[in-house]
Amino acid sequence: MGWFTRPGKPPKTPDRADVTRQQPDQDDPRQAAIRAYRDPMHPERPVHPKKVARTLYASIGSLPSPEIVAREAAIAGVDAQAVYSELESLHKRDLEQRDAPDLDHPKAEHLDVATLTKADLTTLDAMGARIVGQSHWLDHGDRSQFHGATYLLVREPHNPHDENAIAVYGRDRKVGYVSAGRAKQLAPLLDRIGVEAFVVLSGKSEGSKHEVMLPRVPSLREFAAG
Repeated sequence: MGWFTRPGKPPKTPDRADVTRQQPDQDDPRQAAIRAYRDPMHPERPVHPKKVARTLYASIGSLPSPEIVAREAAIAGVDAQAVYSELESLHKRDLEQRDAPDLDHPKAEHLDVATLTKADLTTLDAMGARIVGQSHWLDHGDRSQFHGATYLLVREPHNPHDENAIAVYGRDRKVGYVSAGRAKQLAPLLDRIGVEAFVVLSGKSEGSKHEVMLPRVPSLREFAAG
């Protein structure tokens, strides 16, 4: 008998059920994936197809392939067609805001940023997202003038096209919008903070494509909670 064992009962070897209970994320990746779709405030509630669609659209930024939709719907235990229908609605709204052919006379909407109450979100965990609808607000000459190191996000709850609309301002001029999918995630959290504008960093800039660094939902939720 070795020095490291006691006489009598041999040490218990944990069965797989015990290991699974101790390390659910490692042994059951399906459960970890399902948690990504659940409401963190009410994890016991079943997953809704809209939640799967919004999460997919926000992460990909466009319509995912039917194979991806089918796979994620199966993981979440929801109807794939219901997910795809919601994705098409999100995509349609985005297309209405995306860059159309450049207008001869883009709209010019200015904002006196010095008078606004602001929250600085530049230190939060963030990811780059394309600013949509730029050609409705800027011509090619304007873009270099109004795109800079930071932007202001301004909520437009009374926007007739989308109550979750979030406008993006460069210096004192509107340069476009946050995509509808991301705005739907971020708008309720921004509204909790109780200021008029939010300072964020700029992202990549390639030709006519400009990105804004949008805070990730968990980081923004923690900031909004104070």
